Amino acid sequence: MGFSASMELEKEFSNRFWFWTGLSGKRYIHSVYKSGHCPPLPGAIYVVVRRLENDNRVPVRMGRFSPLWDFPLPVDADDSDYEIHVHLLAGDEIQTVRVYDDLAAALELEAHDTPDTP
Repeated sequence: MGFSASMELEKEFSNRFWFWTGLSGKRYIHSVYKSGHCPPLPGAIYVVVRRLENDNRVPVRMGRFSPLWDFPLPVDADDSDYEIHVHLLAGDEIQTVRVYDDLAAALELEAHDTPDTP
């Protein structure tokens, strides 16, 4: 009885989408991009993730993309061990800051490009 359609879908689409859980327990879906293949997503929350050989993912850094997209990606484009996970579903700036804070507290990562609180 341990079957979960949700878990099966997550496994099937783990190369395209990944869920990270905030300190609140809320799960946030992220689009997955290979290093060097992330399109301009100004203002979006990103998590830099190291993908291990066993397909486990380890978050190593998080931040927000510049609103002007005026800086390089947060990892070297040639590093195939890394992915960029991007959360795009926050409705506005206040929600984005809440999601960011929730994830940052749970992931306990060095934050980069921290958003200003409105």
